[in-house]
Amino acid sequence: MKDSIGSIVLCIVVVSSFYGCATIFKGYEDKVSVTHLPSNTKIYTQENIELPILNTTKSKRYVKPSGGVFDSLVIVDHYILLRSNTDHILTLKNQDEEKRFHLYPRLSAGWFILDVITGTFFIDLYTGNWNHFNDIDYKFSK
Repeated sequence: MKDSIGSIVLCIVVVSSFYGCATIFKGYEDKVSVTHLPSNTKIYTQENIELPILNTTKSKRYVKPSGGVFDSLVIVDHYILLRSNTDHILTLKNQDEEKRFHLYPRLSAGWFILDVITGTFFIDLYTGNWNHFNDIDYKFSK
């Protein structure tokens, strides 16, 4: 029994030394939320490639001020997926309006600390998978 537990722990240590924590759990892309996005807006990369705008639907419950009855409110969050190892210049086009947004990758403290603890620092440093981007707010983009 002790030999099998030791073998499993050894396998986990060996496998994790080939991959960083962010590479295993997060992957190569970062989920970037896009808020206040008007309908029919399209997002393009610097190479003029259209990015798919993905949606998640959340249901929230709240109490009416006039009574104790719960109502349901549906919230749709828009997001895009971007490769996390490089900066991106995005163009948001809506009818005749065009806005540009420059996103810079930022180091995630949580992934950095976890990589230092596990000793997989160099893998996520090389791949850039420990980076994240700030959210995009359509109202405040130029």
